[in-house]
Amino acid sequence: MLRAKFSTSQNKFALPETPTHYTNIQTPANTQVFRGIAKEQVQEGWGNGGGAQFEFNQQPQSSWFVGEIDL
Repeated sequence: MLRAKFSTSQNKFALPETPTHYTNIQTPANTQVFRGIAKEQVQEGWGNGGGAQFEFNQQPQSSWFVGEIDL
């Protein structure tokens, strides 16, 4: 059942593969965060999209990623 949930995430975020990890991100105070919607990538067979995705105004640093969970 858990695998099915993340397979749904693959479709929602139009990812080329099923996710294997989840993590939280803590950005520095001055980081701008941009929110958008994942576009469908049906022709590539990735999924329908529609999920929220985020981008930062600077390259993410490894120290930003906390609490990684293997799925």
